[in-house]
Amino acid sequence: MDICVARQPILDKKRNLHAYELLYRSADPPTDNRPLAGDRATATVVVNSFLEIGLANLTGTRSCYINVNREILLSDAVTALPPERVVLEVLEDVPPDADVVAACRRLKDAGYTLALDDVIDDERGRQELLELVDVVKVDLMLAKPRWKWQLPTALKRRGLKFVAEKVETKEEFERCLEAGYDWFQGYFFCKPELVRSKTVPGFRLNYLRLLKELSAPDVDFDATEAVIKSDTALSYQLLKLINSAAFIQRRQISDVHNALVTLGVRETRKWASMLCLSDMARDRPGEIIVQSLVRAQFCEALSRPIQQPTRATELFLMGLLSLIDAIVERPMAEIIADLNLAEDVTSALVQRSGPFGCVLDLVGSFEQGDWTLLGEITAAMGVPGPQVLPLYLTAVRRADEVYGRG
Repeated sequence: MDICVARQPILDKKRNLHAYELLYRSADPPTDNRPLAGDRATATVVVNSFLEIGLANLTGTRSCYINVNREILLSDAVTALPPERVVLEVLEDVPPDADVVAACRRLKDAGYTLALDDVIDDERGRQELLELVDVVKVDLMLAKPRWKWQLPTALKRRGLKFVAEKVETKEEFERCLEAGYDWFQGYFFCKPELVRSKTVPGFRLNYLRLLKELSAPDVDFDATEAVIKSDTALSYQLLKLINSAAFIQRRQISDVHNALVTLGVRETRKWASMLCLSDMARDRPGEIIVQSLVRAQFCEALSRPIQQPTRATELFLMGLLSLIDAIVERPMAEIIADLNLAEDVTSALVQRSGPFGCVLDLVGSFEQGDWTLLGEITAAMGVPGPQVLPLYLTAVRRADEVYGRG
């Protein structure tokens, strides 16, 4: 049985990465009406898959939240996971019967951290579970209006932490802070807060100019050099990179022109794209940059399965730019208009259309754990399903290595 695994970030009050929630499910459709993880055999497969993949490959040194249903809770398989690394998230449809409560007590005694998922009110029907768990997760879209801003106070007890799920806007995030939530999950950190009233600061315009130069089919190194030389930070970072251990040189390179020639077009594009995006996002949550780079590596890796190996660098850039509207807080169409991207890349970023739009849809469905949609997209694109997870895991590992999270 193939297993698909994706990760979604959970952020702290300062919008720094706290942990990941891992979403998993069989890549194969169910053969009957039972849930995909509805028996002990499946529970064993799920846990073994994490052991085979390795939690470090998915989350680095961060903790991870893993959804558990009744069967997983009652099985011995879950104890194969390291208690110091995982938070067992008890799903909302798990009945709080005597067997479930007893299993939760055993897991607590074994050192596991427990979370209760999709709390929508004071949960009087799950009081025994509430007394055992360490974390309460509140779905802002499902929670009853009178409760979602009161739950951190109403259920407050020593040591209990609260996660607000499906936080979609900055306003929701700020209200959650006021309500007493500790951690946050959702897309508030990668959506534009204000779109049409924002201007791009000068240093960000400089980065967009550099991206424009490097997006041209035939890169003009003289023009690229001029842009880099006009920005002290870019010049410093380029020279620092070329003289690092990653590039073995017989002599130190001390000028921008020689650095660009030594790197070559492909590596210069990738380096400059990552650096520009990181600097442009200096006032945004760091996880948005990691996510952008995961997308870039993932899209580049997909170039071979979709029979486009000569477009690998463009696919990398497409993935990297797929969240730039959230980073610079301008509509995607306006930003892309300033760049000299290929027509199919532009259509993919702005309209999610064309064959490259399907690539971004594939990436998005994987991030969301929508395996049904993922299966439809991979089948339509002719991408073998079993290839997707290894490519994603490699993208995650490389992104985490770049940002020192591996």
